[in-house]
Amino acid sequence: MPLPDSVIHAATDIGSGTFGGISQVLVGHPLDTIKVRLQATNEFKGMLDCFTKTVKGEGVMALYKGSMSPLGLAMAYNALSFFAFGQSKELVRKLPWRNSNKPLSGTELALAGAMAGAVNPLVDTPMELFKNRLQAQVGSGQYKGVVDCAKQTVARYGFRGVYHGNVAMMLRDIPQVGCYFWGYSVMSKYLSVEGEEPSLPAVMAAGGFAGFMAWSPLVAPFDFIKTRIQADSIDPAKRQYRGVVHCITKTLQHEGWRAFYKGYLPMVVRAVPVNACIFAAVKSTKQHVFGGKEANH
Repeated sequence: MPLPDSVIHAATDIGSGTFGGISQVLVGHPLDTIKVRLQATNEFKGMLDCFTKTVKGEGVMALYKGSMSPLGLAMAYNALSFFAFGQSKELVRKLPWRNSNKPLSGTELALAGAMAGAVNPLVDTPMELFKNRLQAQVGSGQYKGVVDCAKQTVARYGFRGVYHGNVAMMLRDIPQVGCYFWGYSVMSKYLSVEGEEPSLPAVMAAGGFAGFMAWSPLVAPFDFIKTRIQADSIDPAKRQYRGVVHCITKTLQHEGWRAFYKGYLPMVVRAVPVNACIFAAVKSTKQHVFGGKEANH
């Protein structure tokens, strides 16, 4: 008995998203480490200073601190993200006031992406928490690795501690993922011949554009707030920030609005090639592993 198309499409989204997550970590983690260190501390003058001090003081592999968290969880994150976007597109397509056979508009694609972004923190919050806390450690620190960080967090604060910063994560992910999939869908359509599958170069160019849109100047402050809150103590008695609003007001008061763009350069430099590779991996997996085509946008 053949499987329903909906099941096949879901499995394809999950499988291809998983391979996209692997490429994300291999290509992008070093610049992500620099970005997190610039956001979480005031020890570095800029991107190059952070890179040279990290490599000189801790070795090249320090750039991959916390990478086991993204490597495992980024596969889950991208699988969830592409699956959630695929399902969200179907939900938007079936809205009662629209023709279900009509292609989704740019606004509708952004809505589907935002819906996927609301689901992503289920995986994204613990992944980012462990990664950020390990990356923020300069030299030896409290945590020996991802597993140790997870064990200490759960032992001290329970499973609720794993979702420390979840509100800030949702505030980032909803607009970010909306911009991300909108950017890819619109650009891949623009770069493709109507009625044909986008070529690999077109997919990579659209993926790079999606990465830029996801880390646009409008989204960057939400990522800064998320990083500051997750790098803060989970123990309420020891926290610098009582929540998102307090983090914003305290940062403005002591560091000014420019602080919200700390780490922005490595963020954007990382986003374009990483997401070009993610979408290339997704496309290749769909074609060569699942034997399918990209879903119509």
